[in-house]
Amino acid sequence: MDRYAFSKGLQKKLCLIFPEKHKSYHVKDEQLSRDGFKKFMKNEACGYESCRFSRISNHIHCIRANCSYVLHSSGQLLSHKRKHERKDSELAYRKFKLTQSVMKSIQDGVPLSLDQVRIAVEVER
Repeated sequence: MDRYAFSKGLQKKLCLIFPEKHKSYHVKDEQLSRDGFKKFMKNEACGYESCRFSRISNHIHCIRANCSYVLHSSGQLLSHKRKHERKDSELAYRKFKLTQSVMKSIQDGVPLSLDQVRIAVEVER
């Protein structure tokens, strides 16, 4: 029996012995997932190509689109999450201002310039 199979078997037994601890593990895991992260234990292969921490140490991958950040501790989680929230807020604000500008142009009967259309397309991406 390899070490991974042994640890999985042991993990199942511990879950039966300590069900509350196992439940809190899943609750934390679900919260990480909602926040855009996936945690991997050192005995797990994370499946990310060229991840130097896979099967080496506990680590957390950011699973948001176009982000390849790897966290080594949960202490880094909040600052990285806030970074994404700031970017999301900035993007939402830019879309709002662009919509306002387009609506004003339409109300004033002013045709949209090619630059306005180009910017609108870029913001939507």
